[in-house]
Amino acid sequence: MFNNGFTKLETKKSIGILQILVSALVIYCILFPADKLNIKEIIIVITLLFYLLGNKDNLKISKFILGYGIVFPIILTLYSVIRGTSLSSTLSYGYVWIYLLLLPAIKKYKIDIKKSFFSATYIVSLIIDFIMIADVLGLFTIYSNPVSIFFMNMNELQGLGKGMLATFGYSIYYKSCPLILVTYGYMIYKKKYLLSLPLLLSMFACGTRANFLMSVFITAAVPILCTDKKSKKMIFVPIIFGVGIFLLPEIYDKMIALNALKYDRSESIKFSDMQIIFELLSNNVLNLLFGLGVGSSFYSGRGFYMTTFELSYIDYLRQVGFVGMYFFIVFILRPVKTLYINRRWLLIGYISYLAVAFTNPLLVTSTSFMLYLLVYSEGLSVDKKNIQL
Repeated sequence: MFNNGFTKLETKKSIGILQILVSALVIYCILFPADKLNIKEIIIVITLLFYLLGNKDNLKISKFILGYGIVFPIILTLYSVIRGTSLSSTLSYGYVWIYLLLLPAIKKYKIDIKKSFFSATYIVSLIIDFIMIADVLGLFTIYSNPVSIFFMNMNELQGLGKGMLATFGYSIYYKSCPLILVTYGYMIYKKKYLLSLPLLLSMFACGTRANFLMSVFITAAVPILCTDKKSKKMIFVPIIFGVGIFLLPEIYDKMIALNALKYDRSESIKFSDMQIIFELLSNNVLNLLFGLGVGSSFYSGRGFYMTTFELSYIDYLRQVGFVGMYFFIVFILRPVKTLYINRRWLLIGYISYLAVAFTNPLLVTSTSFMLYLLVYSEGLSVDKKNIQL
């Protein structure tokens, strides 16, 4: 089977297995981002070995894949260990770049990961909706619901609560829930409005202002930006503007009240941690240029050491410095032009996720890399020569 890549006799079978492995990885990483059972590392290793060994005779790695999927994480790991971060901590936070090694396989064999991505995110939204609706109907409280208990035990529900601090009364925050925004944008783009309702409801139920605001943004942006017909824009713009005029004052007042309340409880702590991080970076040139190391920790104003920080762009800057952050920004911005031309609905969802990631530690994780894989596989040929890995 592995003598000359995928043999003619077994090509369909081999590609089928590869498609199953890639799909399983996408679905698992979205459903179980915390990965308490440590399964996603096993799936990614098996998938890469199956593909790389099956193509060993014509193996070519593009400069992009070599740089971001291999060289970049190796340099980050070596630097972090030299700076005193434990190897296990560095690898647990820095290994995610190897997911990019799947891109040539996805492109070469035209593996469509949209179905897996959409299916998994839809399941996540239904989980959130079920926990909330069961509580509303009095079937189970959010704390006694067997579904919420299971996912809490699996460490997938980052927040579970209800009350005045939640934007709409509930805070059922599944760790991969921001990815729902992308699927929601696709449903709006395809005019599958009925199917989009559970997705929108879950954005309300998750309890964060960022997810809610981005869902509103997507609702308005996709109909306006994803059509080139001026007649349709002339219809959509007044309707959306009218609805906005009606709803925004009440939403604005609620957001202002929540911001004031949350500032006293948590936002002030975030700003304190941000000041600590900038002080650490300014201590010496090495910290400023290359960071403190991936997986490193800092002593928070909360009174204990933290390895992650909610303001994820600032936290990643702390870990990799301005040099590493430059390469990361290049990575996330590279597909934007092509997406705008060919996949505008995906660009809107992508921007929405990156905006949500500003206030959540979701920038460089297995969760975010499922979106990066989708963005690059749908919107951009990484390198004209990368079809042959």
